[in-house]
Amino acid sequence: MGILGEKYFVWDKEADINFIKPGSTDLFAEFVISEETIASIQQATANGDKVFPEFIVNVVDTSGEVVSRVRRVLYVRKKPKYREGRGASALR
Repeated sequence: MGILGEKYFVWDKEADINFIKPGSTDLFAEFVISEETIASIQQATANGDKVFPEFIVNVVDTSGEVVSRVRRVLYVRKKPKYREGRGASALR
């Protein structure tokens, strides 16, 4: 998640893969994080709070059929030298 810049820790916290059917062709996943989501994360972490945003993406085959669904939860927090305060909150 380099889009937040070097002021943030961004780590994987959880991940699940739901395999729906076998993939017999090339597989594709499109990861899109909206500007609103980025702004929400930045606002929630402004005072040093940590947040746990969740992202879900479908993996599709060449015909567009979903073969698996991936859920990923991240840990996001400003690095200590950029924090204004302390605390924790969940963003899901």
